[in-house]
Amino acid sequence: MHFTVWGMSGTLDVVDSTWLPLAEEALATWIARGDTAVNRFLPNSELAVINESPLRSHQVSDAFIEFFDAARDSYDITEGLCDPTVLDALEAWGYRDDFDVVKSQNHLEPSTALHVPGLPVVHLDRATNTLSTNGARLDFGSSAKAYVADAIAREVGQHTSVLVELGGDVALGGPAPATPWAVGVAEDPEHQGTPIGLSAGGVATSSTMVRSWSSGQTRAHHIIDPRTARPATGPWRTVSVAAASCLIANAFSTASLLWGEDAPYRVAQAGWAGRFVRLDESTLTVGGWPEEGSQ
Repeated sequence: MHFTVWGMSGTLDVVDSTWLPLAEEALATWIARGDTAVNRFLPNSELAVINESPLRSHQVSDAFIEFFDAARDSYDITEGLCDPTVLDALEAWGYRDDFDVVKSQNHLEPSTALHVPGLPVVHLDRATNTLSTNGARLDFGSSAKAYVADAIAREVGQHTSVLVELGGDVALGGPAPATPWAVGVAEDPEHQGTPIGLSAGGVATSSTMVRSWSSGQTRAHHIIDPRTARPATGPWRTVSVAAASCLIANAFSTASLLWGEDAPYRVAQAGWAGRFVRLDESTLTVGGWPEEGSQ
């Protein structure tokens, strides 16, 4: 089945159609959980309330802590490059609303230097479920999407082979199917990579091209470098990574846009496969990812 959620397209597929109703129920449950806990565009979500008063301490739910831990894992495995405390910088560059609204507006480049606080300033007291962000405002968008895909795949995968795709990020669950899932990656219909066959794990694609807009004389996008508080710059326009989970793949694909020329080495050394698209649209693959045009 195909669907739209959070302004993105999605796909849910199972090998044994008997379990499709359960898969659809799991999808609805996890989407609702994400909305309630960490959707920054919903004014009554836990995250929106926290961001409205970032100097206060807040009681948070167990569901919120799950998403917080996913964001922390992404931060840790990328040595701080996937940082959920970039929200102030992201909004300063123009991403203050749903993306369809953002790209339809004119934005000015920030007039003052920006600073990303860094996740270490955020404290979670697990004994009391109390979160203190110490002034930092949070955005879990990227890691939350990947975490939801993984969670649905784990849940439905107890019964059948399943593929979950949210906005181009894919999680697989359950026993290996007789024929591997064919997973394609693309920036848009005109820029598609060679599909890869997968039976487990996850795939994620991060790009500076799709969610982009004009901010003064700068082309801004949603990948903020926490070291500079500016949209990422570097040799890669799009990176796709296949890893043990969608969350890991998402973290590595995002960080690769910030690692520069070292990114292919870092992905391969971690044991994952990757496809890297340069600004001139030439491609590089590592870790067994098929070369363009190969079968």
